Amino acid sequence: MFPKYEYRNTSINVYVWDRLATYPARFHKHLEALLVKSATAKVTIDGKPYTLYPGDVYVAFPNVLHSLERSDSQVIVVIADFELYQAFHDILVHTAPDPPVLRKGTFPQEVYAIFERMGQLYHSELPHKQSVLAGYANALLGELMGSMHLCKRNVGDGLLQQLIFYFLQNYTRDLTLEDVARELNYSKYYISRVVSNTFGCNFRTLINTYRVSMAQNLLVSSAKSISEIALECGFQNQSSFNRIFLKHSDITPGEYRRKMGPPPEKPILHTR
Repeated sequence: MFPKYEYRNTSINVYVWDRLATYPARFHKHLEALLVKSATAKVTIDGKPYTLYPGDVYVAFPNVLHSLERSDSQVIVVIADFELYQAFHDILVHTAPDPPVLRKGTFPQEVYAIFERMGQLYHSELPHKQSVLAGYANALLGELMGSMHLCKRNVGDGLLQQLIFYFLQNYTRDLTLEDVARELNYSKYYISRVVSNTFGCNFRTLINTYRVSMAQNLLVSSAKSISEIALECGFQNQSSFNRIFLKHSDITPGEYRRKMGPPPEKPILHTR
């Protein structure tokens, strides 16, 4: 299955989980930081697996693939929009931490207090809460930054990463395998073989899967009509959108919207 682009209509989310659920490979424009409080957690970041122990932290920069495996680990997760980190803009665009996992004792103790405080504030009724959380998010990254080894980020290091960024920028167009091969400077036969071996489908199915993923996000995060969403996600008309969406999701767009429901007006605590 193609990695999911995760759309978020809130600038900051903080989750305090008693149990870590499985999250398939995804990426988003937010910076994600996770603190393990108990047990162990297994994560994959930019294609590399890591085991985290109590007191460890991982940091996934914007648009970096990452996934989580189910475990009994207690964690605090901070997911904050890239736009909130103006002072770190160039760093987040051009670099990435290597490794993205920081072990207990290798970063300031203040980091733990910031995670805990953000978890408390997120579920409070504090006035101007989002602004206060934005300040804490910047403080958290600032404390971690001095302990990270940053490397130059090159989205062209792998075909998968190139495909993700290309789809993200061009999925509304009527893309062909020839277009992508020409733009990425790969043989179309090589791209086709990599797609087939990696995802078990052809290029057309892959791009439609990505478009459906984007449509699913919009169906539950916006009030746009289904026809508007179809066009915005690169489908030529609502009829083809309905047919392809049903094939990939086993339900129609309208049923998906009714089942998933509208986005909550206020963030909800998720305990897993």
